[in-house]
Amino acid sequence: MTMKDFLQAAPKAELGVRLEGAMNPATLQTIANQNDIPLTTKHFRELMAQIQKPELKRADELARVASTWISTPLELARVAYDAATALWKTGVLYAEIMVNPALYEGMGLRIEDLFAVLNDGRDRAQRAWGIRVQWVLTIPRDEPRRADDAARFASSAAGKKAGVVGLALLGNEEVQPAGQFERAFRSAEKHDVARVVQTNGAGGTEGLTTTFEALHPNRLIDAWDLWTSPDLLDRSAAEGIGVLAGITRGLKNGRLAQASDYPLRALLDAGVPVTLSVDAPSHLGMTLTDAYLAVLEAGSVSIEDVAALLLNGVRLSFLDEADKQALETRFVAALEEAKATL
Repeated sequence: MTMKDFLQAAPKAELGVRLEGAMNPATLQTIANQNDIPLTTKHFRELMAQIQKPELKRADELARVASTWISTPLELARVAYDAATALWKTGVLYAEIMVNPALYEGMGLRIEDLFAVLNDGRDRAQRAWGIRVQWVLTIPRDEPRRADDAARFASSAAGKKAGVVGLALLGNEEVQPAGQFERAFRSAEKHDVARVVQTNGAGGTEGLTTTFEALHPNRLIDAWDLWTSPDLLDRSAAEGIGVLAGITRGLKNGRLAQASDYPLRALLDAGVPVTLSVDAPSHLGMTLTDAYLAVLEAGSVSIEDVAALLLNGVRLSFLDEADKQALETRFVAALEEAKATL
């Protein structure tokens, strides 16, 4: 068995994938054809070609465009099913998929109905393949007015019944300060809703400190510059604030010259719970298996470190404790079996 075969077979948890970043281009083409999008959209062929192989700087824009093509519950359920199935094909047994409901407002669904549709696709994937999916409700940084409504739904009985297990703030930190979202995040915390924040290092360690104080995150996405502050490293380790390392995005946008430039070793040595995540596999052209292979081939971590990162994916999940323990037991057995073939 090659190293890639081992990593493909290894059980994984994906905690930071975005639904709009995991849409199957072939499915989008089918949906577009069904809704006569090629006839009503200028330069459709060029647009579709860009969606199939997007420039990273335009990926979010293209995702917003593609989401407007989805006009029926059946189409949206298919998108959710495809996203879960694609993750399962890379060895993902459990996923927390981030969803921005604002992208689907054109469908005219109440938020409860939107998640009922998503759950139809999710449940079909679980019945077919065994992958379990839950949802994280996202707030774009440039839309602070949506924060309170998002926190309210995530905290509600309807939200929890729909499988919403967390609230995430995504986007460039320079767009809006953390304080704009403090009330929503404090409300979520009060109702035991987990909090996730993407940090791109725009504010340096001072910005990270403000994020910690204002938003009380359970997890950070990317966490750029966290490793430059011993105090923040110690706090992350002591409070169990997890890190989803978006190494593939860093490689694609040039922030990282090689995978080893992201200091996984420093985070592991400091006791910070860290795992890998690929937020937009369709845009980045890389899977979670590819991400683990990249860090292993770069020499920054060992096989045992990879096993620890994989198990951290379970430990950082927002599953309840009983389900988390059962999944970890399953991961440990599967990892031992996979390692025995190397």
